[in-house]
Amino acid sequence: MFNYDLFLRKADKSDLREIYDLKQEASEFHHRVAILNDEDQSRWFDSIDKDVYNPKNLVFIGVDQEIDENVGVLFLTNINYINGTADVGCDIYKNYRGKGYGNRLMKSGIRFCREILNMRKLSCEVLDFNIVSQKMCERCGFVREGVRVQHVYKGSKYVDSVIYGCFLKD
Repeated sequence: MFNYDLFLRKADKSDLREIYDLKQEASEFHHRVAILNDEDQSRWFDSIDKDVYNPKNLVFIGVDQEIDENVGVLFLTNINYINGTADVGCDIYKNYRGKGYGNRLMKSGIRFCREILNMRKLSCEVLDFNIVSQKMCERCGFVREGVRVQHVYKGSKYVDSVIYGCFLKD
């Protein structure tokens, strides 16, 4: 669909099992815990904005075409075409972590947002203990804008959420 460093393919129903498994496996790094089953996952997918011309939320599968494998999922949410802003996040499948795919997927998403959606700024939030994701954000051009102190309940305690922003245009 969109061929950058990684090929971005809009997620479809055939991806739901992989996305479900990834949500469960990576939940310790997420702001929210999804307690769901296959039916819930299907309802979630069906609830994603289906406006093909001005979507408010998009989910892409990152594909490494050299090995013909799905390596992760890119989420664009709260897309605001008037302000030129969106929230972004990504998850990498366990087998591909630590190999630079997070950087590649985020950079592909940034390019898509700049070239296709005409966004001017992206935002993301990372839990304070997720140092790997914080470093990925910084390598991809995000700057730390602030901290939501004790904002997320994880593992029987409240943790901070670090806010990052990235301007896409001069």
